Amino acid sequence: MIIDEIKLKNVGVFSGSHFIELTPPTPDKNIILFGGLNGAGKTTLLESIQLGLFGRQSSTVSRAESYEKHLRKLTSRTANAGDGSAIEVSFRIKAGGQFIHHRIIRSWEEKRGKVREHLEVFVDQMFDSALSDSWHEEVDRFLPPRLSPLFFFDGEKIESLANPATSTKILETAIVSLLGVDLVEQLDADLKILIAKKSKEALPDNNQKEIQELENELNDVLQQCKVLKDNKADLQADLDHAKLKYQNAEAEYAEKGGGLFELANKLKADRSKIESLLLANRIQLRQVASGALPLHLLVEKITEIKTVAESEIRIKKNTMLVKVHEKRDARITQQLETKGCPADVVKELISFLDTDRESLLDQAERNMVYDLDEGTLHMINQLCDGTLESSTDMVNQLLSDNMVMENQLNTIDNKLARVPDEEQIRDAFIAMQGCETRVAQLEGAILDVGSKLGALERKESILTAYLEKILGKADLALIQSEEQARVIEYSRKARSIMSRFKVDVINRHAKRLEVLIANSFKALLRKHNLFETVRINPHGCALSLYDSDGNEVLAGSLSAGERQLLATSILWALGKASGSNLPVVIDTPLGRLDSTHREHLLERYFPEASHQVILLSTDKEIGAEDLAVMGNKVGRYYLLDFDDVSRKSTVRKGYFGGEES
Repeated sequence: MIIDEIKLKNVGVFSGSHFIELTPPTPDKNIILFGGLNGAGKTTLLESIQLGLFGRQSSTVSRAESYEKHLRKLTSRTANAGDGSAIEVSFRIKAGGQFIHHRIIRSWEEKRGKVREHLEVFVDQMFDSALSDSWHEEVDRFLPPRLSPLFFFDGEKIESLANPATSTKILETAIVSLLGVDLVEQLDADLKILIAKKSKEALPDNNQKEIQELENELNDVLQQCKVLKDNKADLQADLDHAKLKYQNAEAEYAEKGGGLFELANKLKADRSKIESLLLANRIQLRQVASGALPLHLLVEKITEIKTVAESEIRIKKNTMLVKVHEKRDARITQQLETKGCPADVVKELISFLDTDRESLLDQAERNMVYDLDEGTLHMINQLCDGTLESSTDMVNQLLSDNMVMENQLNTIDNKLARVPDEEQIRDAFIAMQGCETRVAQLEGAILDVGSKLGALERKESILTAYLEKILGKADLALIQSEEQARVIEYSRKARSIMSRFKVDVINRHAKRLEVLIANSFKALLRKHNLFETVRINPHGCALSLYDSDGNEVLAGSLSAGERQLLATSILWALGKASGSNLPVVIDTPLGRLDSTHREHLLERYFPEASHQVILLSTDKEIGAEDLAVMGNKVGRYYLLDFDDVSRKSTVRKGYFGGEES
């Protein structure tokens, strides 16, 4: 199947008529890329394709609200009253080696408070009245609506498929629909009703009365459940819309500097703290500078003074020594003469002592330059041996700390300079708060409805079990009508056989799906050793990942991006398993993926997902670098432009940043 074109008239933000060609120009350029900011109509385009094909069977309708309400909601608010709305989808399917062209025109308008829909089906340009009346049956032949979520989906919303808490039911529904087991389930449900009816007829009147009361109570509970489910679906649709508005409001608040405004007080406190530390550092610097530090400029001169001073101290000591020696030598000579020592010996000794004193006197008679005492010399030695060096190291550290703190102050000042006035962000802040409150209210309302629905479903389960217990008392042997007994007996046998058949069918195909999901996931992952195998439990279809050692890889250990890739892999594998040669349409294709996982999707998934892939992206998802990765696979580029004044979107060729390449 190839979707060739779509025409929209007064649908959502697309007021007036819009024609979009979707045929891939060549088989190797199979990607059709749409760009659009949030609110420009990407999701509307995805819904329009499904609505055009499936009408009230569209998955978007079943998840949201009643069909009439859905059509009314999808009608353009800026269109002229009475113009009506329409979706026209043209596509071709291959049959017997030939393409058969179909054109589906689904239009609607509101008259006297009621929305009326009209469907026209053209085959090879010829209007087919019979097919128009039975289109809901015909479309099931080549694209069953129950399988459409495998091919038309929102990339950001499929992450729940990777969550065991929500994936089991989704996966079971997909597998059951894929294998056609849903028809078996429908037959089983019909047989269950038939058995109940026949068993009821076979019971005594008093039991029949009790059963009638139980059935009435059960029908009442089921009706309440339906109302609550519809209410929950409406609330969920409103919540999705509210979350989108909140994201937009949050982005606008951040763009206007709301984040910096919230940080302003902290930034000011940090600035004050840094200024105090900087002031303390500067005081310490002045204290160091008022000490010995300036002498560092004269370190060579001080070293020279030290050397001279040490010499002068020695001279002073020699001078004092000469005087002491004179007195000593006189006493020695006197003693020798008194003792009668020979005169020649005394004379020779006197000559020696005179010479010794003269040598010391020669050194002592030099001129003094600094004439420093020993205390001053000790201070000079302390300066040279460490005081100057430690002062220098301290100053260098203080200067380095000052530079770091001054840079921090500059950074803070730059941020503070960008902090907007409260007036500038007040409206954006109020809008964001309003959206946040609305999201919280809706989430609370959904929890409340869910709680009530859970209580009703438990009551339904109890009533159903009790009803089946009473009906089970119908003894075939006591049933007077042989035909009635035979119907009940064979219906029960048929249900038992179908139950085993369903498990066997799922079990046989689960193994193939396990391999397809594992291979798809491995192709998209960055971590090659994250898991080894995938297992699907045929009883309930719970999916689990296991590593090479056989240990289960819990879904909680996967990142948000990895969960999105797993969900994409599940859809990719289910699409392959279906054998359906159908287009793939993806809204928000890259979601919250990191650069590597984005590249893997761009290179390995999008070009291989189908023969025709339609991507609906924002400017934050597929940008210039991403286009370089898959540009040669893109056959057509479109940009959805939303005008804030007219509140309308238009479609033009091209993409963000330029015209179509």
